[in-house]
Amino acid sequence: MRPLSNPGARKNFPRRLLLRPSLAEILLASFVLGCAPARSPYRPRNPSLLRQPLYFYPEEGPSRRPRAGIFFLGNDLGFWGPHQRLAEELASNGYAVVGFDVKKFLDHLPDSALLRDSVLARDIPLLMKQSLHELGADSVPTIVAGHSFGADIALWTEANAPLPGVVGVLAIGPTKRDHPTVTINDKLNLGEPMEPGSFSVAEQIRGIPRQVHIALVRGASDKERRSDAAFIAAGGSRLSYTVIPFASHSLKSLIIAGPMIEHAVDRLVAGH
Repeated sequence: MRPLSNPGARKNFPRRLLLRPSLAEILLASFVLGCAPARSPYRPRNPSLLRQPLYFYPEEGPSRRPRAGIFFLGNDLGFWGPHQRLAEELASNGYAVVGFDVKKFLDHLPDSALLRDSVLARDIPLLMKQSLHELGADSVPTIVAGHSFGADIALWTEANAPLPGVVGVLAIGPTKRDHPTVTINDKLNLGEPMEPGSFSVAEQIRGIPRQVHIALVRGASDKERRSDAAFIAAGGSRLSYTVIPFASHSLKSLIIAGPMIEHAVDRLVAGH
């Protein structure tokens, strides 16, 4: 009697099923890739910058001179894949971008709010100056940028340790209150920090020098959007407000967000 099917094919069939990824596996892989740390092929010439969690994206526009220098602080996950993609988009349009993993930087500091404040106020302006000089962007307008936790620290830095040459702050998805550390409660979004050393983000906006403009960028479905009225009141006429449709607090998709964020940067540079 002839076999009903090829025995070899029957053996291969379960293997094909095992190799076919499930929807859950595809989603997990996408999440892992999205959370991958950023990369940069640029190796700074200044050896002191090699010891810092910095990522360099030189301007790639037709001009040899950057339109502006952007010092971009990552969030409480670090400086990761979506930040890299945004930095590369901005670099391709003539901006010199330095990414800063502020979480990794703070992880190495002692657990003292007072000490962290003093180190941030001393070191971030110095890192900005050295890293933007590395990319030839120290004689053009400077923008301090950040996402989520990084936006809060960017606003705090410009309020407490303003650097000459800064014309604007790009705050993507800032929160109501923050502190110069990343705790397990922060990662799980459990409440707002209220301990000594924590700060109101609206107060930082109010304390930024009057000549510095602020671009507040927010995803339409971001739960932190409820804080924006206080931010707008604190910033007054020098604050521009952009709401990105179909976007949440994360920065994973740049299809719509990328061009809108770049437009907000363009306005900061044009308005200085």
